[in-house]
Amino acid sequence: MHQCTTVQTALVVWLLLLKLIPCIVQQSTQIMPQFIFSPPSKLLFNWDDVWEAGYPDSLAVLSADHRITVQVSVAGNFGGGLKIMLAFRCAGKSVEEQLDLDSLTTASVTEQCSQPGSIAFSISKRFQTSTQSTDSVLTSDFILKMSTSRVSYENVFKDFLEFRILVQYSGGELQSNSMSVWNLDPISAFPAVPPVTAKYSSRSFLTQSAISFLTGREFADASSSINVSSLQFVEPSMVALLAAAPAFLRQRVNLGALLNFDANGCSYVQYERSTMFTSYDSKFDSRHTLLQKLVRLDLSTGLLWYSKCRLSNEIYNFYLSRMPASIGLCLVVSVSGQMQPYYRVSTVHARLISPTDFNYKSCTTSSASKVCSLVPNTYSNVTVFAGADFTALVCPIVCDDPTIVYRFYANGRLLIPPTVSDWDSAVGISGVRVARAANIIELSPDRAPSGVYRCTAGSRSFTFNVLIVAAPSFAKTDSGSAAAASHPLPGKVLAMAGEVVSYTCAASYAGLSSVRLQGVFYLASNTSTGVSWTRHSLSSFQQLVGISANELTVSLNSTAVGSDRSAQTLTTVLQPPASSRLKRPFDHRFVCEVGVNSNAELANKFGLNSSRLSAQTGSNILYLSRPSRADFIPEIDENSCSTQRCYAGRGAKFKFGFTASYGAYLNQAGVEVLAYLRLDSFLLTDVTALMRQNVSSLTITANNASQHSLLIYEIFQFDLANAWSVEALNELQKRTALTAVFNFRYKSLSSELTGLKLDKSRYGSPTVALGRFDCRADPLCFYSTDFDAQSPHGSLSFLSVQLAFQPPGSQQINQARISFLIVIIVVCAIVIIVLAVLLFYFANRSPAKTYRLEEKEIHQERRRDDEKFTEEYQRAEARDGWPGGFANVAFTGQINFAAHQGTRESDL
Repeated sequence: MHQCTTVQTALVVWLLLLKLIPCIVQQSTQIMPQFIFSPPSKLLFNWDDVWEAGYPDSLAVLSADHRITVQVSVAGNFGGGLKIMLAFRCAGKSVEEQLDLDSLTTASVTEQCSQPGSIAFSISKRFQTSTQSTDSVLTSDFILKMSTSRVSYENVFKDFLEFRILVQYSGGELQSNSMSVWNLDPISAFPAVPPVTAKYSSRSFLTQSAISFLTGREFADASSSINVSSLQFVEPSMVALLAAAPAFLRQRVNLGALLNFDANGCSYVQYERSTMFTSYDSKFDSRHTLLQKLVRLDLSTGLLWYSKCRLSNEIYNFYLSRMPASIGLCLVVSVSGQMQPYYRVSTVHARLISPTDFNYKSCTTSSASKVCSLVPNTYSNVTVFAGADFTALVCPIVCDDPTIVYRFYANGRLLIPPTVSDWDSAVGISGVRVARAANIIELSPDRAPSGVYRCTAGSRSFTFNVLIVAAPSFAKTDSGSAAAASHPLPGKVLAMAGEVVSYTCAASYAGLSSVRLQGVFYLASNTSTGVSWTRHSLSSFQQLVGISANELTVSLNSTAVGSDRSAQTLTTVLQPPASSRLKRPFDHRFVCEVGVNSNAELANKFGLNSSRLSAQTGSNILYLSRPSRADFIPEIDENSCSTQRCYAGRGAKFKFGFTASYGAYLNQAGVEVLAYLRLDSFLLTDVTALMRQNVSSLTITANNASQHSLLIYEIFQFDLANAWSVEALNELQKRTALTAVFNFRYKSLSSELTGLKLDKSRYGSPTVALGRFDCRADPLCFYSTDFDAQSPHGSLSFLSVQLAFQPPGSQQINQARISFLIVIIVVCAIVIIVLAVLLFYFANRSPAKTYRLEEKEIHQERRRDDEKFTEEYQRAEARDGWPGGFANVAFTGQINFAAHQGTRESDL
């Protein structure tokens, strides 16, 4: 128990987060097993990346000995018999095989797909972070390592490995999307076309002309009149294979050769010690970027275009600066990207020795010669794949003077190059990087816009038509990305009976014509083997659960995002009825599924041979019954001021809270409860007079196995000698109601609830005095007991206590007043009765009877007077004797008598 005085309550403890600890579960929730994974951000994976089961369909290009980590995290009600399986399809095969991953150890190195024509791999367990249980999160990591590729070079672009993760549990099976893996090693094993000189490798896609060129034997002399020339650098059969590759690979694969001016040959290549003759390399330094002004390898034809004299001088001068004992002639195969998903260097000749093997020389040309030539047949249509790292655009203009200024434009806007660094972001154009030489730009896969990119040099110009292709994705990214309009479902939706909630998923994509987004429902049912989850359409789900079309709707909307992207949004609006109307438990899982429906698009653009390339996002929809009186502690009935006699002399105590079972029910569903007290329309904590020491106290008792969750507010007996007490008393006398408010909130951050909309408009506008503590102003609050307690007839009106505080001593005053009133009432009643009797008496008497009675009374009175006179006379005679006493008595008697006689005579 934690008890706070009013001084302590000033430290914001008033806004208590009741962490409800399970005790007696009122109603269990069913959570369908699901993959847990971080937000996906890429389509193309690099070596040493982590591929998480549950990601959208993904791609990778890996060489032998490179690996990726496979992470499997599953949460939900597993039941029993959880098993993790790897489903894989060997390259060139159509039959899928399975491997039990639970049987693996960290030492497992058994090679799979080792048959001819395939790509071998091995997988081993890295670790498992939790044990299998009926309701937990299980995480296992595995190392997937590539081995030798036995695919022929002819099939290098069309044969690949395919992996999926299967999680089998008692009620069904969970399936991941696929990871497709290519291995480009067979390109380096391309058989050299005869005749092959004995000292050169027989495995090379370089032509004999290319080798002669690289060794300095085909450079023009100074007297040549041709400034820019070309030669067949890559074997035409290799060019044809690349042309037939899917766009995803064709746009990213770079081929070529390099001269390593170092005694290490091709075993250890450093950029600053080499000169590269490749279509592109993501690691180009500033020297190689400038070199691209003098030489350009066009893979659409395999031709190398170069400035004859200028390039000859470049190689000769670099050779002189290094003066190596030998030079390595090497093949280079790479895939574009800042992380270079694939990079392989192989040897054509390990040690070229001068002058036997090479003969570089210088030449001279006219200083006035500044000729630029446009490389013909360059691909003008370029596809940039979102999530696949940067894509380069190299200006296909070769000049014989490296001082000529190059310029790049994006949709008509000049891209200004950096002046200090080798690369920098283009000013004002999001997602574009510019080289300092301005002859190369790189397009971000998630930010660069589609459109027209033009480069110029001298009098030449070339235009690229760039198309952004983005696979359908629910990944939430910022407004400048290719998936700007996309977001996943919230991980959980707390559906309170009677409350309106809507949730959306949005999938964005670009450059695709056939994309489908749909929503499906998974509903649990008990079987002999445990809980089974079955898939349902909207109509099937409505019929099984017993919910009307007005209470559950799903709608699809398609929109354009900018000039080159599209998005589809699926919106679900739900207002669950009372549990008594439902045919079966309402808890379910709602899943948005999106994918490309066109096999042609999948094959041509991504190299996939099936309609996959899909992504999913899901939400657990948990039903919550609306709280009733039975869900609150019985002590609430004692809060009434009439029961407590809330006069100031005795104070008052108010108790509020849930029962232990309802608290556990909310906790299991993941509900966070924020509780506070409201005095009329104000937060109690804002009423300073009631927050001072010795005025009141607050006791917060957390819910646990032995006691309830309680919120107790006690007002102490008032002391009129204390100014604070008097001020508090005056404040209470002005107030009419004290209300306990329990706000039901999501524990998640607002950023994790994208797409969730809580409709609280029917309860009016938020109360300004309550600020963010008003549920209507809290974006995480989906229900408040205040919704059902505001009116006197509300189902939770008992949470509002009517206050009736009175001044000290007013009780005694009131009791005296009540006693006095009672006496007055009694006396008045007696008088009324007497008057009624008299009225009755006089109303029933006759006049004659009244006269006789009066005469009789007069005679009786005279007789009594005579008798009294006689008695007095006799006593006087006996006492005084004659004559004095007699005289006096006679005188006296005479007067009295005379008086009597006179009266009698007059009466007669």
